[in-house]
Amino acid sequence: MSGIWGYIKLNSNDEALASRISEVKGQMMEPYNECAIDRFEEKEFDNGFFACGIQYFNVRSRNEVLPFYDEKEGTVFTADVVLNGRQKLVDELQKSGFSEVSMETPDGELAFKSWKKWGLDFTSHLLGLFAIAIYEKKNNEFYLFTDHTGCRCVDYSICGDELYFSTLSRPIFNAMPAEYKGYDEQFITGCEASFSAYMYAFPDRTPFNNIFHTVRGCYIKAVPVGSKWSYSSKTYFDPSCDFKTSKSWPKDPYDPIYRETFRNVFFECVRDAIDTDGGIAATISSGLDSSSVATVAAKLMQGENKTLYGYTSVPLKEYEYKNPGFDMPDGRVNAW
Repeated sequence: MSGIWGYIKLNSNDEALASRISEVKGQMMEPYNECAIDRFEEKEFDNGFFACGIQYFNVRSRNEVLPFYDEKEGTVFTADVVLNGRQKLVDELQKSGFSEVSMETPDGELAFKSWKKWGLDFTSHLLGLFAIAIYEKKNNEFYLFTDHTGCRCVDYSICGDELYFSTLSRPIFNAMPAEYKGYDEQFITGCEASFSAYMYAFPDRTPFNNIFHTVRGCYIKAVPVGSKWSYSSKTYFDPSCDFKTSKSWPKDPYDPIYRETFRNVFFECVRDAIDTDGGIAATISSGLDSSSVATVAAKLMQGENKTLYGYTSVPLKEYEYKNPGFDMPDGRVNAW
């Protein structure tokens, strides 16, 4: 799991470009110094740079080499990625000629080799959490992907001939030219008007003008048009249209196969989620979902003699809540 950020300027003949790249590096790096990052890496090229703040959670993450820069092919690649179902992907890559990959290969390297093999279709082979940035220098094409369900965040901004991307919004806001800065009042109003915890009335926008958010199951493609960047958003995954199965399922909704299939998938997901050599904690809401995950995780960890730590909301001793129910937006109290 990582934070990623970067900058590309179209006009590589600008005499002040080296100075501008150095300036942007410092401005974008500053907010990440406040984060729990174990190692910072960056790759600079003639008209920009890609960076990655890597967090350690298992041996493979400690061995990550990100960003990648294939100078021969002109591909720059960085990723915030935690893959699931790795064995299937490793098998597919080995059969495709990448005999060097194994279950010990870091997630970023697997994702990079998947891009080199399958191009835009590589998302069909990746399962897990990811935000991936790719710059194909030979074609001057930039791509920014987020995973199928939007578990990993990444923002971007186009400011004339300058392109920025970042896991956090603030690095972009710090570095972008002053004339592009501002607050998106419509986005903020939409959040304030929401009655639910899901505040995003405009999922592809942020609180800042000219800083946009990649939406789940989509990717951004940016190409030069004249002397400026132009971008478009494309959907690569839509569960309402893309669901395919070669298996014939029983018509009876109570058939035991559904229960067993769910259990197998559920256990596999939890097993992937606890793939770490560090301590593991679960947030417990007292509901069925978190309790089920924690129960399965504890059972799986028991065989490795590991302890699962649970956390929930514990009010301060001096805190006193006077209402017996929960507050409604208009001030009324709705009793339990």
